[in-house]
Amino acid sequence: MNAEGEVMRRALRPASRAIFILLHAAIILTGAGCGVLGVAAYKIAGPPAVEAKYVPDKTRPMLVLVENYQHQSAGSATSDVLAHYLGRDLQDHQVAPIVPPEKLQSLRDQRGGEFSTMSITSIGQAVGADQVLYVQLQSSDVTPLAGGDAFTGQAAATVKLVDARNGQTLWPTDVSNGYGVSASVRAGAERATTPQDVRRELNLQLTDQISKLFRKWKPDDLSGES
Repeated sequence: MNAEGEVMRRALRPASRAIFILLHAAIILTGAGCGVLGVAAYKIAGPPAVEAKYVPDKTRPMLVLVENYQHQSAGSATSDVLAHYLGRDLQDHQVAPIVPPEKLQSLRDQRGGEFSTMSITSIGQAVGADQVLYVQLQSSDVTPLAGGDAFTGQAAATVKLVDARNGQTLWPTDVSNGYGVSASVRAGAERATTPQDVRRELNLQLTDQISKLFRKWKPDDLSGES
């Protein structure tokens, strides 16, 4: 190689290194840009939606049946209120056509004491439901704190969806007693200053949790009052 060629080669070395550095920086910035764009998209659109645990048949009438045989006398009113909230929420989110609660009450009135011995399937068939959302309220307790000026609440229930035509459990199929949900209202909560407020908040929390089992929802989706 002549002297002129050697000079050109030496002159190109820094340029080549500069081009390499620039390309490497561009790659890094591009990757960082994707991350920045991803964060921006997350902030705009929010977290991804959570899929339903089970999607009921939207063409089949559904009965919402909430019972509490462990505390029948104290729990019947709570069960009815929870059933009302839940039925309306499911109807609003178009999970399934909901059997009017008046039909269930009419059946209770007609059967009297016999009603407590009826199976989930027979109750569903009697009111014209093809599927029954059965909620067994395990507990719903409101406890006063020292001095009685504040209250706390705890509630728990199991949930399952039953085919009223044959008694088969549609969901969950791996847990015989149903899927467990719970709710908790702490003392001093903004909307829970009386025992009635606490009870209402417990029902609203259970409604929200149960409803979301059967529909797609966003983690930042704060359901309104039912």
